[in-house]
Amino acid sequence: MERRICWPEFDATCLEGGCMYCNDNPFKSLNAIRSKVLKMKVTHNRGDGKERDSMDALMYGIRHNFFNADTRPSKDEKKGGEHHHVISDYSGLA
Repeated sequence: MERRICWPEFDATCLEGGCMYCNDNPFKSLNAIRSKVLKMKVTHNRGDGKERDSMDALMYGIRHNFFNADTRPSKDEKKGGEHHHVISDYSGLA
């Protein structure tokens, strides 16, 4: 899966679902996002002003289908035919 996200300067708001400004940015794979999240450890949430564990914020977004962000299948998923996203698809991210 890929999603639009403020790149490279995203925060917990972006990870948890986006604020719709993310949709003006390029699509990034979940693996690319995860790699950056692992380096960040903690990030700021613009909504409530609190710090969040970055991986927790990403997993929240996955569980809630990145409710404000455009998503699409990744190039690898497109090659394999139609693919329906379920949370178990991303269990290896945590």
